[in-house]
Amino acid sequence: REIQGWIANFTTMETGAEGLPVTNIEAKGNPLNFSISFKKQSIPVSLGDDNTLNELRLYVAPLTGIAAAMQKLMHKGVMKDEDKRLGDFGIKDGTKIMLIGSTLTEVMQAATNTVTPEETKAEEESSREWLSTKLPHKKIIDKGVPEGAEPGKRGRHEALPTIPLQNIYNNTGIKVRLTFKVWSQELWVQSASSTQKIPFGTIRSVASEPIQGHEEYHIMSLQIGSSEGSKYFLYWVPCQYVNAIRNAIVNGPY
Repeated sequence: REIQGWIANFTTMETGAEGLPVTNIEAKGNPLNFSISFKKQSIPVSLGDDNTLNELRLYVAPLTGIAAAMQKLMHKGVMKDEDKRLGDFGIKDGTKIMLIGSTLTEVMQAATNTVTPEETKAEEESSREWLSTKLPHKKIIDKGVPEGAEPGKRGRHEALPTIPLQNIYNNTGIKVRLTFKVWSQELWVQSASSTQKIPFGTIRSVASEPIQGHEEYHIMSLQIGSSEGSKYFLYWVPCQYVNAIRNAIVNGPY
């Protein structure tokens, strides 16, 4: 209500397209031709180096629909001091100034469409495309929880286990055990027939997602190269270790 009241008061002060009047601003001083970057648009501006920041705001307002009081103009940082000359900001021919702001219409829509965090979370969950329901991941998930896997504990965050993490499926559906050599900065992925040693430094990022219907377990992906195909996936990772695994790989010893 406070936001809507403020908007109502504000709109009584502004009139025109988007509620904003066209203000004829005379160029003062040496002519300047520069541009305003706003929402992928480049808006040409012709003023002078003696024009003030406030005059620039009034010039820009009817062109963008962003009221002067709601503009955030940036050139080598946020532009402040309404009476400061454009020349004193270092504005020259060809300069690009970034504009950030919302129109009154957008502000009003945001005020009337406010939802609670719980509603937002529920909407995200309902529209979410779960990785575990998509191929090729679904084939491995459909095998079920690996026999002998450590139980997942929802809502818990635990340190890395001191012994190897057993009975995890890798991206080919083979059971492996994970050993985190934190001090030597390596992840050992061991199957019945081989051992793969992955230096932490080669892992660009670590991501995880709960398995739908079994949120006590996660799918984890290790981004080893730059392409989507260079992700190494691990399935049925107990969720209580997810943060510790990410921190160990990304941050190293702690």
